[in-house]
Amino acid sequence: MKIRKSFVSNSSTSCFICDICGGVEAGMDACASELGMIQFYPCDHVMHHHCIPQQYKNNDNDVDMNEADNKYCPLCNLEILSDKDLIKYMIHIDPQIHQTTLETIKSTYKDYKSFRDAMKVK
Repeated sequence: MKIRKSFVSNSSTSCFICDICGGVEAGMDACASELGMIQFYPCDHVMHHHCIPQQYKNNDNDVDMNEADNKYCPLCNLEILSDKDLIKYMIHIDPQIHQTTLETIKSTYKDYKSFRDAMKVK
């Protein structure tokens, strides 16, 4: 895998990151819908189809792309909250939570690997 550290002017790969789960989808000259994702306008939230709550889907279990504006975006409507936003909010309401959580993790796990292993979905 190549890791690019600067702008690539001739790249034709499109990459989208789900604002809910953080999953990444990429493809050559692909749009979000071709990669199983929905992009809402004008908020520009992008999410996997399977991350969208059922109440935002029609009878065919699909999101009507003609209605993919921010009034139908589950993030904009606070129907769901991304982990990233949750963490930012928690730090905002309790600035000490970062240090307190780190101390708890350090006292619970012997090293980073055991910490990460404990958080894997089983």
